[in-house]
Amino acid sequence: MSYDRDRHYELLVKAAYFDPAEVLYPPDEGWSDEKLAVDVLCAFRRSEDVIDLLRHLPYIKQLDGHDTDEVYLYTQHMSYLREAWPFKSLDPKFCRQKQLADELLMPTAGEWPGEYISLTRDQHAIDHAFA
Repeated sequence: MSYDRDRHYELLVKAAYFDPAEVLYPPDEGWSDEKLAVDVLCAFRRSEDVIDLLRHLPYIKQLDGHDTDEVYLYTQHMSYLREAWPFKSLDPKFCRQKQLADELLMPTAGEWPGEYISLTRDQHAIDHAFA
């Protein structure tokens, strides 16, 4: 079987986990810099390969930020689209001085290699961050 970026998301839809209208598919050329938070990703020193992957992934619309956004037990999907949390409030200049974990974009603190990126996040970390 050949690699298919959409396969995971289509499985979630088929399993009735998500309504098909909740999945945002990228255009054939990928998400533009206007839609994808490329400036923030560059500020966090993510590699071109990671950015290219994120350009071509489908994303799930953020719903209410609670359990209905789960893709697994206590696990929420990550959207790297500019309109999604936390990107709509992140300033790339601020991000250059931070680590990914500071903004809950990685599970633990540390200098993560540029080839690493989280596609999900822990529900409890999100609840704790807003408490």
